[in-house]
Amino acid sequence: MSNQAFTPSFREALWISHNKKCIHCRRELLFAELRIDHLLPEYLARAAAERDAVLQLVGLAPEFDILGKENLAPSCAGCNDQKGSTILEPGRLAILISKVREKIAAVEAHERNRQAAKDLDGILRAVVSSVESGKFSLQELKNRLSDLGTGKDGLTLDFAVSSEDRARKLILTTEVVDQLRRRRITLAEIVASIRNSLAHNDFKVDRRSVSAFLIRGRGGLMVTFEMWRHEVRVTNAYIS
Repeated sequence: MSNQAFTPSFREALWISHNKKCIHCRRELLFAELRIDHLLPEYLARAAAERDAVLQLVGLAPEFDILGKENLAPSCAGCNDQKGSTILEPGRLAILISKVREKIAAVEAHERNRQAAKDLDGILRAVVSSVESGKFSLQELKNRLSDLGTGKDGLTLDFAVSSEDRARKLILTTEVVDQLRRRRITLAEIVASIRNSLAHNDFKVDRRSVSAFLIRGRGGLMVTFEMWRHEVRVTNAYIS
């Protein structure tokens, strides 16, 4: 069993990026079945002399990171247990590491997408909290957002992300996902646009109904969303 700790977002990103399959037997995995396999055994990270010898034996560079993403792959319990601390044959190992390296960019994009989703969830909830307080102000909203992450650009939105650390979800309707894809707008760009509007005091919120809100801001920003008990449902998102 691995001693290395992994975040829920990394586990999910690795699982999705590898098409929810075990890298060894190619069997489809449920998320609950996922094991994260160190292609080169994890113990080598703590055994410098043996690690150097093994890396030389299998033809990997001395700086290869045993705990890094290029050595981490999704596995089923059976394959993970059977492999154990075995050093794979160099040819087989090279193929698997090559497959893992090809997926690293996708894994990182999914992780960023997850963070952007959590940021947007926090922003929209802060908007509602400010409006419902009866004294909506940009400064109050800025204060409420002070602990949120900044988000990153360059995400590819291809799945709705749920927040596992709290019993709620950020839901992007099918229409919104299609809309963002067509216009090549990322979730992180929506987050950044809201923050930009806040920074320049160019931000308006209209309450459309008891639970529905419309945000307007700089650069043609428009986000329509509804609040439910355990979810935020985004029904429109646009920036020009």
